Amino acid sequence: MKKIVILGAVVILMSCSSATVADDSGSSFKATSVVYSNPSLLDISANKKIDIMAYTLKMLKEEEREKLEQARTLAVTKNANALKYQISELSKYIDKTRYVFSGSTPAGWDCSGLVVWFYGEMGIELPHSATKQGFIKPKSSTPMPGDIVVFQYNGAKNFVHSGIYIGNNQIIHAGFRAGMSTAIIDLDDPAFNGQTHYFIRLMDSK
Repeated sequence: MKKIVILGAVVILMSCSSATVADDSGSSFKATSVVYSNPSLLDISANKKIDIMAYTLKMLKEEEREKLEQARTLAVTKNANALKYQISELSKYIDKTRYVFSGSTPAGWDCSGLVVWFYGEMGIELPHSATKQGFIKPKSSTPMPGDIVVFQYNGAKNFVHSGIYIGNNQIIHAGFRAGMSTAIIDLDDPAFNGQTHYFIRLMDSK
């Protein structure tokens, strides 16, 4: 089974030392626990009595931000690739898998069961209910392939349908009732008249 990307903490190991720096007057001050991992620190003039510790911490924070951003970029790339692959896998069942109430496998699924299977293949468990899926947060106003799309009748509290967004204003869904098959459908299809749809993003992919 494929694994989703988990963006963990970045641990930075530091070596510490102590140094005594002299100024023009002959007096000195002691800089303790200074990290000399950045060569530019050695060029700082003692005459200015720069707070080496503060400068060092600032540099470390910048390095940490860069490493976190690199880790996030890697995670987002992996997410995008995983979603692209899973959409291609789901596409194999278009016009093949039949609508089966309460089903959640390619042998037969309903709308929320298709979504359960799609994300379950990437190790993410979801409730088998369009309404429960509809209450998942956060919602997104900028849809991306792989987002869950949920539908709600205007003025209603519950959600009545769900599917997987694939781009170009289209979703793959299980159909609406027995006798239908997995298909691609436009979000502005007349079948959704009187309904509002929302996008739910579980994996950042951009």
